[in-house]
Amino acid sequence: MNSNWTNVLYSYGIDDEHSYDDYRLFALPQFRTLSSLCDLSKTTVMNNLNRFSSKILISKQIQSYEIIQSQIENAVTRFRSALCRTFVLTLNFIREMFQGNGIVSSIYSNWYFQTLRKESLAFLWTKPRSYGNENNCSCETNSMCSSPAMIENLSIPGFRIGCYVIDSLLQSTLECLYNISCINLMKSFYSVQDVTVIPLNTNLSSTNETVQSLVDRLLIDEWKFNISYENYYRTCSPRSCRYSIEERADPLYIIITIIGFYGGLTVALKIVAPLLMNIGRHFFRRFQNRIGVENPC
Repeated sequence: MNSNWTNVLYSYGIDDEHSYDDYRLFALPQFRTLSSLCDLSKTTVMNNLNRFSSKILISKQIQSYEIIQSQIENAVTRFRSALCRTFVLTLNFIREMFQGNGIVSSIYSNWYFQTLRKESLAFLWTKPRSYGNENNCSCETNSMCSSPAMIENLSIPGFRIGCYVIDSLLQSTLECLYNISCINLMKSFYSVQDVTVIPLNTNLSSTNETVQSLVDRLLIDEWKFNISYENYYRTCSPRSCRYSIEERADPLYIIITIIGFYGGLTVALKIVAPLLMNIGRHFFRRFQNRIGVENPC
């Protein structure tokens, strides 16, 4: 959030001259809260992305591109869902803790102090604020009470006010910030005018989307990730690849193979048989000669 815009909103403070439901009382804390949510979301995502990137994929064999793509897409989906869920649960816990402990808002939007006597030692007690149609919703029992944002009986589209700044902000939409006319209307209620505010881009998110819906997805319009199978294959760098093809033998192929084997065996025997006969004849003659020498007639 631009600091100049903060200075504009800061020019209006709490006093007794304006009603507690004047949106100028809520504008600064709401925009600061929105900015804090953006910063917290960014920090949360970056920290968890670093941990996610440090994970190692282990497999016995090199995986195909389709399998790697499917595994990574599933991992990213689980990471994104778990991260959004944890962020929202943490935020809801803080909100419920505020309401459960009856913490008074800094702008007294949920409780205000009252006394019967204007003395320095007079007793004070708190009374709840009311919002909604005809002020029929009390902050004493419901922290989600809210009303449309108004400044001097003029409605500020999308924004709401309520018991707690963050609860009313989450119920609001940012449609006013997409419209330069609405932005100029808000600026006209402040003493500072020499500040340029650029409307939000309608291509990024819907103008009617609540801040709660934006927070549910960590204020991120689109997740992009790149799957590089080449880097995966290069990192694994297998030393060798081996594959086998299983086929069902055809009967004709078996017959041909047997005939071929028989023919090859026949040729081999025709070549080897004479050689074996000559070697056997040679040893037989030597054996007969040795017997003739040892037993002369």
